[in-house]
Amino acid sequence: MSPSEDPVHPSAIGENTQVNTESNDQSPSASTPDDTSYPPQLHAGAVGYGPNYRQGPTFTDKVTGVKEEIKGKVTRHPDLVQQGHDRRTGELKRRERDEDDGVDPFATPGEDEKKDKEQAATV
Repeated sequence: MSPSEDPVHPSAIGENTQVNTESNDQSPSASTPDDTSYPPQLHAGAVGYGPNYRQGPTFTDKVTGVKEEIKGKVTRHPDLVQQGHDRRTGELKRRERDEDDGVDPFATPGEDEKKDKEQAATV
């Protein structure tokens, strides 16, 4: 093939290379419809990342809980000792999460009262 017949500029090809001008009618995916290069997906996305990824206490929560427990024991405040224990074990975080789950953020302030009145009127 002569340089005048090449549709590509010589600097784009490089040195000591051959240009493949044959057209490939078959794409690789069309020739192998059952491509087995990937393993089957068995987890269906449940790999641990999600809105509840960190359910237990973090290292910071554990250290803060120990500090609160010690401070409560030194100052003789049993409530602070209990709060520190709950924070260290993750119980405080679980209670806060349960409270947040119980509240409907999309409800209007008077919506609950309207539902109660409607139910009372139908009974």
